[in-house]
Amino acid sequence: MGSRSFTENGKMSNLVNMMLKNILPRKALEVIYLSLIRPLAEYAAPCFGKLNCVLSQSLESVQYQAGLIVSGLPKTTGYMTVLDELSWSPLEARRTALRCTMFYKILNSNAPVYLVEILNASYLVRRESQYSLRHEGSAKTIFDKHHWGNQEYMLSSFFPTCIVDWQQLAKSITDARSVINFKNKIQEGYHSPVRKHFHNKCRKDKKCLHN
Repeated sequence: MGSRSFTENGKMSNLVNMMLKNILPRKALEVIYLSLIRPLAEYAAPCFGKLNCVLSQSLESVQYQAGLIVSGLPKTTGYMTVLDELSWSPLEARRTALRCTMFYKILNSNAPVYLVEILNASYLVRRESQYSLRHEGSAKTIFDKHHWGNQEYMLSSFFPTCIVDWQQLAKSITDARSVINFKNKIQEGYHSPVRKHFHNKCRKDKKCLHN
């Protein structure tokens, strides 16, 4: 997992550098990033547990560089300000949304049978309603050594991470009636509001040089 992430990070960095060398309007640069570069960071993301800080920050750094190029903002601009300007979400937040969406499918038997069986075999589905996993017992069970062990790499794997993420979601999200409805609600929680583009006029000019 670690080696693959660093490999994908290298590919992303190379593509971002190519963006820097081309004089293109803002919209074209954003399409390049969202369609060709960001998918590399999110390949098989629903299967990930919690990435360690080094890998996570490495991926966010590439998005930060891409954001500076697309927006035309000064290099001293903070990361969250860049994301706010572009209405992008942090990659970590997007991975969490993807994981929770997969977990929603598993809870509702809308996923491969073997994943549903793993969840049921671990006695994690102790809930009062079809869509609720907010029992104190559920959290205790997921960290039970009998099921998962107490090693850090196990606690950072898919199911333990999903349980923690799930318990932090609002009931209005976990009670969603369909996968599409769930996706829309969870993305609303992580998506930055669209703001007026500071450098929109500049980006419309194809002669505009990048920072």
